[in-house]
Amino acid sequence: MATMTLPAPAVRSSRTAPRGTSDTLVLQRPVIEAAPIRLTRRGRRLARTAVIALALLLALTIGMLGRGTPVQAGDAPAQVATSTVIVQPGQSLWDVARGLSLDADLRETVARIQELNGLSGGAGSTVRPGQELIVPMAG
Repeated sequence: MATMTLPAPAVRSSRTAPRGTSDTLVLQRPVIEAAPIRLTRRGRRLARTAVIALALLLALTIGMLGRGTPVQAGDAPAQVATSTVIVQPGQSLWDVARGLSLDADLRETVARIQELNGLSGGAGSTVRPGQELIVPMAG
């Protein structure tokens, strides 16, 4: 295959030729001006929709972060009056709960005592003689 090389097109310079020389051809690179971006109707609509969607997303995010959890009058946990009890030798957590004479179910009372004293389930029902426990009082 044969290849052919063509010279770049000659462009006349807008500068005047120096005195004493004839008109000469000066090779210059063509100047390409960047044309402004022109969007079609569909492109403008898409850009407008993207800007609106971004603004709504930003407003929603700010609204969710700044909202927090509103507290209403009925949302506050009820304050339960408490007292302290000293565990006697041979007494279990169930015995302590039974001795409180509360109207609540015994299992709920034991769970409440465990919660008040930071005791976990299972082994959390084991108490030592002389241990001081916070217990709910009858309302």
